Amino acid sequence: MKNKILTIIVLSLISVLSFSMIIQPFSSYGNVVLVKEDMTALLKVGAFADIELSQNFLTMDNLNALLNEEELIINTETMKSAINNGLKAFFNANAGTYAHLNLFGFRFVPYLRIDGNLSLSIPKTVSNILFGETNIGETNESTITNFLKTNITMNLGNSIVFEKFYVGVNLYSPIVFSDQNSTYAYAYYTSSASPSYAELNIQAQARILSSYNLNNIENEIFNFQNSGISLELGFGTDNFGIAVRNITISPAKATYVIAIRSDGKVNYTAEGTNLTLDATYNIYNSPLSYLTEPVNVIPPIQITGYFKGQNPLMWGVAGSYWLDGNWMAKGYAGFNLGLLKLYYMLGMNPAGYAHTIGFGFNLFFANADLKLTATTDQFIPIGQTTPGIGIAFTFSGGL
Repeated sequence: MKNKILTIIVLSLISVLSFSMIIQPFSSYGNVVLVKEDMTALLKVGAFADIELSQNFLTMDNLNALLNEEELIINTETMKSAINNGLKAFFNANAGTYAHLNLFGFRFVPYLRIDGNLSLSIPKTVSNILFGETNIGETNESTITNFLKTNITMNLGNSIVFEKFYVGVNLYSPIVFSDQNSTYAYAYYTSSASPSYAELNIQAQARILSSYNLNNIENEIFNFQNSGISLELGFGTDNFGIAVRNITISPAKATYVIAIRSDGKVNYTAEGTNLTLDATYNIYNSPLSYLTEPVNVIPPIQITGYFKGQNPLMWGVAGSYWLDGNWMAKGYAGFNLGLLKLYYMLGMNPAGYAHTIGFGFNLFFANADLKLTATTDQFIPIGQTTPGIGIAFTFSGGL
């Protein structure tokens, strides 16, 4: 009896001292080998969510004005970051649930998750036309494609972990997926001194594909009728890991489409003391349509990696790169105090920086981690910064 009690105490101490799991196994930096860090002896179930929004064109004053339906102040000062770096926004989301069954050295990890990101990137050639200072008598023109990338999918799968390796099979269905062949933006500016005249034209179009009827998605979200099949492979230790995700075996079918088109025009003329300013802006949303010919949807391959250390000083770096050009990276440092851990994390993505404070606890039978994030377009958020937010949590319980 004493030996059993001693064994339980030793195992509990080992689990507390080795608890890390700052990098969530199913997050954007995910590697399923990391489920070993929840110290499952037989079976645990967990839930997770990780949502983050970054942008570089709306200051705090303009966000407050937008929420309060007040006038936005748009000039070279408030749009400084967008003028210098191009107009950018990045949204990333992961949420779902999983189970972890540990049997005879094999770990079986079935899961259900929503996963993906959305990025908006308009180069500074366009943002300069829209918000920068222009000279009389000059003409500027710019056309871009792929300015909007969105890849958010519903996933149902199972991974098997053995020692330092894992392989997963995944059914995926696109919730929103941008058709890059039909996505573009155009901006044109011209002016003259005599006669006094200026003209600005803007056009943009995006085509969004889905496997779901978005008007009734709450009743269809778990329907995998048009799903594709993908694999993911990974390697991981306590200190280093790498994984490749979204290796498509059979593409999913998109059966619905919605097209979004917008255009705007501003004309300024002056004749003597008569000044005329005309401005129009329109957004056209085509109704959600059923595709008689389904379209294949193949999400971009994703590569993740981490390098970390722990006990009692925790530190680490992690990164994720999608072959469509999106990316994320982060580094963290903190203290592992046994039952409790505290840490600070600095992240980067195409739209800016993310400052995160995190804490978690481990009671062997229950683990939890919470992260609170503030994003900004500047490394040190001072002056006219452009804020964003993020929140992430992980919880698992069992034996």
